[in-house]
Amino acid sequence: MTTNESDYSMLENVAAISGDFHTHARYREFMDKFGPDLGGFTGSYSLCIQMARALTFYENASGVGHEVYEQNGSSWIEIVERFVDAMIQTSIEKSQQQLAFDVLDSVLPPKITNLPKLTP
Repeated sequence: MTTNESDYSMLENVAAISGDFHTHARYREFMDKFGPDLGGFTGSYSLCIQMARALTFYENASGVGHEVYEQNGSSWIEIVERFVDAMIQTSIEKSQQQLAFDVLDSVLPPKITNLPKLTP
């Protein structure tokens, strides 16, 4: 991926994650529990950016960007939706905000191989 493609992918990931995050059915519950630690409503954007960085890191590591999902039986938006859902649901269930890379690892298609282990 070129730098411009990677930058565009990052922006696209931020927009999609933020949209899904802020309209999630359990968003209010998540914010009631973790909002103060995030710094309130505007702090939730930092979490969305962290999640987008993890997703973009993974796409760059694949060498094919968003196409990696289609090549492995999923769509990009399906991964985004699963990622957001898992971040919110798992954080609430464990009463602890989860790390973006850990949550992303948990939602990636199992068919994907030969990629570096996701680390910040």
